[in-house]
Amino acid sequence: MLLVSCISQLQMKIISSALFASRKRAALAKASAIAQHLDVSKASVNKAISALKERGLAEQSHYGKVLLTEKGRELGRAVWYRHRLLNAFLTQELGVDAERADAEACMMEHAVSEDTMTRWLHYLEKQGISIGEE
Repeated sequence: MLLVSCISQLQMKIISSALFASRKRAALAKASAIAQHLDVSKASVNKAISALKERGLAEQSHYGKVLLTEKGRELGRAVWYRHRLLNAFLTQELGVDAERADAEACMMEHAVSEDTMTRWLHYLEKQGISIGEE
């Protein structure tokens, strides 16, 4: 997965997934709205967006909407899929309530290595865990 100096992998994934998820909600396309949605500071979001832009993952006109590049959308899709699959596992298989499953899926995404996550996702897919419709 992509690592950027001064920006944690966690921040990159959070911002990428938030931007990807917001593609249907134009109101979330500005840094201030993303910060409010994620309950983080606007400065943190701006720092992460700068890192995304440096990596060619996002574009933004001066104080304008943040748009993911194709590479950014690809990363966002992967992160969003992981989150949804882990969430489905927690709710469908373990009976965890939806709010807690959402928070814990997020923690799980960032607690294991890329290799372990890939193996885990393949296992869940083989078990028939489904993310359902978006």
